[in-house]
Amino acid sequence: MIEDRGFGRWVELGGVAPRPRWSARMVAAAGIVVLMIGVLSLKLTQLQMFDASTLAGLARSNTIHRVVIEADRGIIYDRHGVPLVQNTPIWNLQVVPADLPADFPIYPGARVAQSFRGGASPAARGVGWESTDPPNRVYDFYRNALKQRPWRVLAAVPYPVGTISFLHESHPVLSCSLVVGKTKRGTTLVIFQYAPT
Repeated sequence: MIEDRGFGRWVELGGVAPRPRWSARMVAAAGIVVLMIGVLSLKLTQLQMFDASTLAGLARSNTIHRVVIEADRGIIYDRHGVPLVQNTPIWNLQVVPADLPADFPIYPGARVAQSFRGGASPAARGVGWESTDPPNRVYDFYRNALKQRPWRVLAAVPYPVGTISFLHESHPVLSCSLVVGKTKRGTTLVIFQYAPT
């Protein structure tokens, strides 16, 4: 005989006392499952709607790695041992302008990469050095070296590109600026530009 007593159906089987179909344990387990599904749904909503752009950027930066591999070339031979490509020496001439202040500190181990005229004003001149040291180390070297006489630092901005503006005390009409940044090859480039004001 099946009876409905308000809490669910009761089944009476051959003289055994009736039991409810939903015991307290089943109700508690069902409640926990519903609660867990709700929590997971809220977390999924948060990830998909609010954190999507941040997580997509992290995924992109985690999968793309740029590595520059410079080719070490030697003589290239064909299958008969005849050289197809040979190395020939190339000479680089490095020029430092004559009117570069003689007491300007040059970063140890840096090599001249460029020399130029013009820029902010037609009378401006500049020199660029390259170093294998990291930009923050080079910037700290110049920030400390230019605090000493005969230099006077007007402004120093370390981020995003290290920039220092300064004057030469014995030549106050000489306006100087220094920029420290990173090249595409991974080396540090120091550009010193100076011009009469």
